[in-house]
Amino acid sequence: TLGELFTGIRYNYHRLYLHYGYFDGWINLYDQFMIISPYLVMGPGLFSGLITLGVMVQVSNAFSRVHGGFALFLHNWTTITELRSIWRRLHEFEKNIEKYEQ
Repeated sequence: TLGELFTGIRYNYHRLYLHYGYFDGWINLYDQFMIISPYLVMGPGLFSGLITLGVMVQVSNAFSRVHGGFALFLHNWTTITELRSIWRRLHEFEKNIEKYEQ
């Protein structure tokens, strides 16, 4: 029947969206940890009086800039993988064209 034909497609899309959900959850967890991490690292120094609040804010800003630079690939990973899959399909298509032209 028609329903049986689309069962595999539905299963694949279900798995795809589930993996997108896991990946988004991981990205959000990573982002939140990177917001808190400078305070966890520098907090004891602030409370013991080794550094001032201004130094801690500067360190937090430095952490956020570095995180923003590294997170560029992380936040665009779905676009990167889509472009990579398009490139693979086009490359395979070109190979098949060359094979059948000869």
